[in-house]
Amino acid sequence: MKRKVLNFLAVSLCLSWGISMPAVAQDPAKIWLRQGPNKLMDTPVVMEQMDIARDLAGDDPYFLTTQRLQCNDIDDTYTIVGPPGFNGSFTGAPPAWKEVPAVPTQVFDNVYYVGGMEVGGWLIDTGDGYIMLDSSYDYGVEEILLPNMEKLGLDPAQVKYIMITHGSIGRGGGDHAGGVKYFNETYGTKIVLSGPEWAKSDQTSIDHDDVIVPTDGQTLTLGDTTVTMVNTPRSVGGGGLSYFIPVKIKGKQHLWATYGNTGINSPLANIEVYLASMEKWFTYLDNLEPDIAISSHPFVDGSLDRMALIRECNDRSGNKNKWKGHGGWQNQECQRNPFLIGKEGARRYFEIMDQCAYVRYMREAAGISNTGLACLNGLDADGNCLPLP
Repeated sequence: MKRKVLNFLAVSLCLSWGISMPAVAQDPAKIWLRQGPNKLMDTPVVMEQMDIARDLAGDDPYFLTTQRLQCNDIDDTYTIVGPPGFNGSFTGAPPAWKEVPAVPTQVFDNVYYVGGMEVGGWLIDTGDGYIMLDSSYDYGVEEILLPNMEKLGLDPAQVKYIMITHGSIGRGGGDHAGGVKYFNETYGTKIVLSGPEWAKSDQTSIDHDDVIVPTDGQTLTLGDTTVTMVNTPRSVGGGGLSYFIPVKIKGKQHLWATYGNTGINSPLANIEVYLASMEKWFTYLDNLEPDIAISSHPFVDGSLDRMALIRECNDRSGNKNKWKGHGGWQNQECQRNPFLIGKEGARRYFEIMDQCAYVRYMREAAGISNTGLACLNGLDADGNCLPLP
């Protein structure tokens, strides 16, 4: 597979929010790391690509969190595993692991986080109702979304659209579309999802007139907010939608980009689809130039830490649940919304995701597992992994 070389940003680019944090922003328990020791099977060619991803992350704690998770960047100290007690499936009765609520937070003037610790749930206030981005698990409606909305004084009846990054409707809804059926049946909320995932959905569970299957570049307008949508599948025959969402910080307009598929799935053919989707995404990225990039999974990019910083800064200003400005704040870290990373920073974030997908491709082609800890096709006489046939 020929690799398209991106015009990478200078690795000296460094964001400064005036905060002192460890090399990996999240607590290891939050991003599902455990101690080694580990034996890595990666070849020098794979590690050369890994180093590109590491250089892109630089010393930024949030980018490092994303790079380590997306690349499965493992050393002799840490390896990545599932969440504690997770049974490896989103189905079953009952699952051993269960999503828990995050602290609800007003992140921007017009955006609220009401989701869990593992998967996102965002509300965009358009002035004419809310657009929800992802909707947790099916049990997450009663246990996460509705309680968090109530804490922030947000009316669920005002959720006019739910935009799904990935996941089909019905059959549990997975971790992003679990709340679709409830909101549609209860409030008439319309649903936005990709064509392939609508085709896989339980189409008897929702009125077809309430479903929007967008084409690339199609927009959705509600109130004062126009969202641009892009199809970004991650697997052969799969689906996914990514979004550009206008937001306000202290009354000033900014643009938030969120990519619809965080996970990178084997086999090689799926990773090729992922890389092709990223290439398409960059054409929109370079045209629209967002200055905010946030994952649909808040542990992937330090979003939980950044929301905690927002709440702490608001506590200092006596404005406990609202992000309404920085007047009177003396500490440097409270002078700028930590999600605002600039146009170069947003592009750099997606370059990390793209490069990590390529690392995963190179690993699998070399017969190495996605963690770099095992061989997929046995060992040669020198103890190295045999490449895939």
